[in-house]
Amino acid sequence: MMDEPGTERPSYGPVAGSPVAVAPQPSSHRGSRWPWVVTSGAVLFSLGLVANPWFETNVRTRLPASLGGGPTAPLHGDGRIAQLEARVASLESRTRAVPVTGSLPATAPERLARAEARIDGLADNQTATDQRLNSLTTDLGGVQSRMSESSNRVETAVADAATGAAQ
Repeated sequence: MMDEPGTERPSYGPVAGSPVAVAPQPSSHRGSRWPWVVTSGAVLFSLGLVANPWFETNVRTRLPASLGGGPTAPLHGDGRIAQLEARVASLESRTRAVPVTGSLPATAPERLARAEARIDGLADNQTATDQRLNSLTTDLGGVQSRMSESSNRVETAVADAATGAAQ
């Protein structure tokens, strides 16, 4: 019995050996959120670039000084500029009052001569110390040679005594 076109067959459930249509399952895998995050960040950044000039001209000038607004009183009004200018002028006048000469004070040549004499004395002391050290090194070398000669004589005497006792 073939089905004729246009007629429907009653469905009694799955029959063994007949193909069964599987209903599509909803996808549990969601797309990544990073493109949305990056896109929204870029949009917010560009909005900030556009809104910044408006904020600077319309809002920041109305903020109090403690929140980032400009100074509440101009510098000229409180006299700080005038005080600084007066102080600079007084410092400049002090530097002009000191005479600039190429000579040293009267005691400087004496102090320089004493310093040079001390340096010469230290150099002489260093030379004397070097000579004394060389002399001590020479004396030490002589003492070491005498000790080695004495050691050789003692070893020779001990060896002679041992051979005399053995005979």
